[in-house]
Amino acid sequence: MASSPGGRGGASVLEIAKARFPFNDGEIVETYSFPNFPSNFNDTHGITDTELKTILLDKIENVKSQLKF
Repeated sequence: MASSPGGRGGASVLEIAKARFPFNDGEIVETYSFPNFPSNFNDTHGITDTELKTILLDKIENVKSQLKF
């Protein structure tokens, strides 16, 4: 997950991480870029954009479903 105050939501750093983590035996299960952090998040209500929140919650469920215990 990456975020930034801009519209790309940390997309550049996220792409760098996605390319690098497998070299350290990391398994990329999901990625998420959260744009315009100050406009889409507040301390009281969390994520305020319903579409971004739904996407994140779906990705969280996917990650949880792939956890190996």
